[in-house]
Amino acid sequence: MTCGYRIWIRGEYDISVLSPEIIALLVEKVKKAASKDLIIPVEEIIPRGYAEYLVRVLEVNMTTEAPCDMRAVYGMTARQIGALKVEEHKCFDRACLRTQACGTQFDLSASAAFYMLAKQSAPNFTYICKDSEGKEISWKNAPVCCIIERKKRRLKMEYQRATGSFMQKK
Repeated sequence: MTCGYRIWIRGEYDISVLSPEIIALLVEKVKKAASKDLIIPVEEIIPRGYAEYLVRVLEVNMTTEAPCDMRAVYGMTARQIGALKVEEHKCFDRACLRTQACGTQFDLSASAAFYMLAKQSAPNFTYICKDSEGKEISWKNAPVCCIIERKKRRLKMEYQRATGSFMQKK
């Protein structure tokens, strides 16, 4: 019998960088890990092309003077990984970014509850997030993009305006 668990990001974020695919990767990494502590190269979680896309999205949407680069995207990803919850438990006790000579890595420590759930023979997680109107949306083990369609269209339009490639359709 397969049990189902709800997994979501605590708090509110302007942009959710964690897609169901990324969360599935994290679950798989925890499942295969020999201990609760994991060091994962950032490229294994956030593909370079997706990270570059997120840099462009952040550049268009940033309202602060903070730099917008790959490190900012990886930092945002680490914060959102740290905010993941499964049912009422944190998924990770530690989720931070560290830079070594070998590259940038996520330094993660799975919580005891999440580690135990991920180690089950066939864990079944449903990813929950809310759309721009506060309605709950869920993806059950589905490898689909987590950017809500309405927000995705808005971000695409803003990106097109910023790059000068915006053309309004009639």
